[in-house]
Parts: sequence; structure tokens; C-alpha cells
Amino acid sequence: VWLSDNTHIFDGRSTLDFLKQNRFGNPSQQISWVGSRCSVRLSMATNLTHARIAIGTANGCIIIVDANTGNQVAAYKISNEDDPIWDIGWSSEGESIAAVTDQGRLLIFNIESGDYFIASQNNGPLYTVDWAESRTLITYGGRVTENSINLTTLSDVEIANLIEAGLALQ
Repeated sequence: VWLSDNTHIFDGRSTLDFLKQNRFGNPSQQISWVGSRCSVRLSMATNLTHARIAIGTANGCIIIVDANTGNQVAAYKISNEDDPIWDIGWSSEGESIAAVTDQGRLLIFNIESGDYFIASQNNGPLYTVDWAESRTLITYGGRVTENSINLTTLSDVEIANLIEAGLALQ
């Protein structure tokens, strides 16, 4: 993902200086359990200020990284080992993340509290999600059947209703 200076790209482990075309590692702090429980990185997204990077993994983890230091500042296990997180998107205020999984779940995750809920359960895998900068829409999509795809948009009212309905998982 691009960092806020628009000259560096961070891949979750090292940084590429795009102008000089050289890569350097970040001597970053890692959360102890992440290496053993969260495998291959599948998706990455920056918050609007490019200060934080969220990483979705093949083992259902979301890892939050400080974009400037490369330090892992938080990590959460939010889906099963066999339910990879294919894509993630930040809310505009940077407090929540939407994530889509191979088992067709749209998860809304609160970074501060660590709580999350299933906003939607689909019949096929979901591969893409985006949270509009205005915080009013979440669009997600994936495959429903072998020959059919689904693209759905939730409004801010629908998102608020889902949260109020008490769908939080503990």
C-alpha cells in the first residue's frame, strides 16, 4: 500500500522507495502470537490518513500496523482457520474495518473494542469490499454460484440497524 508521502510502498514486512527503487526492511516490533497463528497475508488497506495499515490473512486474522514504523500495534483473530480474509476496507473515521471472507461473510470490526459482527452471510465466497469515504456506504461482492456474481451495497442506515440489532459475536 502507498504511504502518505506518495513515494513509498509498504508490503507488510518491508518498504519500497518507489523513486529510488530500493527496498529496506523495518526493524519492527511484532506481536508474539501473530507469527504462529496468522499465516499468509492476503489483503492490505490503509486508513484515510495512511497512518495505519490493516492486513487480512489466510488464517482469519486482522493485523494493524503503524505505517511509519512497521510495528504491529494490534492483532485480532476474527474468523476460522479455513476462512481466509480476502479483502478489507477502513471506515472513514478509522475506527472500524469491513472484511470479507471465503465462507461468504461480511464482517464489521471495531478496532477500539475488538468486537465484530456478521453484517451479511452469503452463499459463496466474497472477494472485495470497500467502505465509502463518506462512511455512508459499504459495497462488497463475490461469487454466488459458478456462473453468477453478487455485488451489494449497504447504506449507513442498514449498517446502523445491523449494529443496533446486537449481532456482536463474543
